[in-house]
Amino acid sequence: DGCSPACVIEFCGDGLLQRSRERCDDGNNVTGDGCSSNCAIEFCGDGFVSPSEECDDKNGKNGDGCSSQCTLEFCGDSIRNHGEECDDGNSFDNDGCSASCTMEFCGDSIVQATEECDDGGNENEDGCSAHCIIEYCGDAVVQRPEQCDDGNTVANDGCSPACYTEFCGDGSLQISREECDDGNRNSGDGCSETCTEEYCGDGVVQKGEACDDSNISSGDGCSVSCELEYCGDGLVQAGEECDDRNEISDDGCFDCRLGFCGDGIQQPDEACDDGNADESDGCTTSCSKMACGDGIVQCGESCDDGNTVGGDGCSAYCWEEGCGNGLLDDLEFCDDSNVFDGDGCSSNCLIEFCGDGIIEGCNEHCDDGNFANNDGCSSYCFEEVCGDGFKQSWEGCDDGNLFSGDGCSTCCLVENCGDGVVSTGEMCDDGNAVSGDGCSSHCHTEYSSFGSSSDAAFDDVFRSIGDDALVIVEDCLY
Repeated sequence: DGCSPACVIEFCGDGLLQRSRERCDDGNNVTGDGCSSNCAIEFCGDGFVSPSEECDDKNGKNGDGCSSQCTLEFCGDSIRNHGEECDDGNSFDNDGCSASCTMEFCGDSIVQATEECDDGGNENEDGCSAHCIIEYCGDAVVQRPEQCDDGNTVANDGCSPACYTEFCGDGSLQISREECDDGNRNSGDGCSETCTEEYCGDGVVQKGEACDDSNISSGDGCSVSCELEYCGDGLVQAGEECDDRNEISDDGCFDCRLGFCGDGIQQPDEACDDGNADESDGCTTSCSKMACGDGIVQCGESCDDGNTVGGDGCSAYCWEEGCGNGLLDDLEFCDDSNVFDGDGCSSNCLIEFCGDGIIEGCNEHCDDGNFANNDGCSSYCFEEVCGDGFKQSWEGCDDGNLFSGDGCSTCCLVENCGDGVVSTGEMCDDGNAVSGDGCSSHCHTEYSSFGSSSDAAFDDVFRSIGDDALVIVEDCLY
């Protein structure tokens, strides 16, 4: 009652059990020794954490953070507490129970040691299989979007390293069976529809080729670049000396032949080209123009001393100094400042005229030193010949041509019946004017087809009907 029989004040911790209000009294006021500081018996679940307890939540239940043994509940204590899916007594992952005491499984979005991947699902063809194995091209399983998967990433085996079916036209070169692959199945673009290389010389005319003769030789009509070979294509083919791709004649190459001095075509480096080797026609064999002062006496020059200086015997115009100097000197009858014949004053400074015995240039065909006709050279200094249209004393006629059968023969003889030459209008000519010998005196063929009439009687018939009706009678005889 607070005062002991010995009249001592009673209190908790005095070592005396006051049964009415103490459950224990261990003689101290220390908690955690089985008897609390308020002399209550200490036990797990009394709500007081004693030194031997980790916790005391004033109940004897597990799963609330403090176990019925007054120990703290935690993941890894080997006790499956509330909120735990598992508890394997450790805080390690990858052993079936995670460090957070959740069940580990394929599809939990956590990559475990036994998993290659875990995408939180259990479907295939999404990069991570239902067994948490990474899906990839070359795993021998055809996944979306794979067309094939042969268990490797090797090309040229029908399934590409990207797991696409390999075929001609896919744009990937299959070395083992394709020469090329341009991503289509069209020929004529360098790679054929069978993935063989198209090239000049394969015998197939491709796009961009004008020809293809199965070789890469030029000079056979189809060049090494598969172009038609022709003169003017710019390529020197067999049989061509040159080819400048044009038809210009004076650029050094014409008709695929090299230009040269003497070919008759003046090239840029030639002053002339007359196509011959005549040095006296104004153009030398080296294709330079002949001129006064070149040291070569040309037509129209009387001298050429290699210069154009006068006073040295050969004038600046390549005329011999003297006659032709334009001055009438002694023994000269004329001087027209040149040494040309045929211009009225000869190269000897004599007056030129028909009959002077000198044939002057192009104006006279002959000159026999007189003005008479009928001597072979007319008074106009033209040769007198049969057919010139002028009747000479020895000619029977001259009709200006050399044809017979027009009344005047090729020998300028008058053609008539009986001269032995069958002329126009004559059926025969036996060299006489006698009838009755097969050719009448009128040079008509005589016939004897009127019964037994004699030739004389036949002639009488002709005489009686006249020569004008001869053709009609002959037609009748035929």
